[in-house]
Amino acid sequence: MRIFEVHWDDAWVDTKDFAISEAKEKFKSVKRKTIGYLVDNKNPEGITLATDLFDNEKDMMHCAMFIPWGIIREVYELVVVDPE
Repeated sequence: MRIFEVHWDDAWVDTKDFAISEAKEKFKSVKRKTIGYLVDNKNPEGITLATDLFDNEKDMMHCAMFIPWGIIREVYELVVVDPE
């Protein structure tokens, strides 16, 4: 299965009280990079990755992550190299 790295902007929450002026200056998206096995990139809404695949159950995956296209900045396909 192909492996991808996705760079995306994430939302976040802070439950402290802030002055409105401070919030306008401080708040920015969290820049994330996620690597996973490509499950689906044909969905018009976004890309689906998985962190784990199973040897014995080829139709199963673990820890799915869906990232909407609207928050994705960059997508890279990684190349797996045999160390020998």
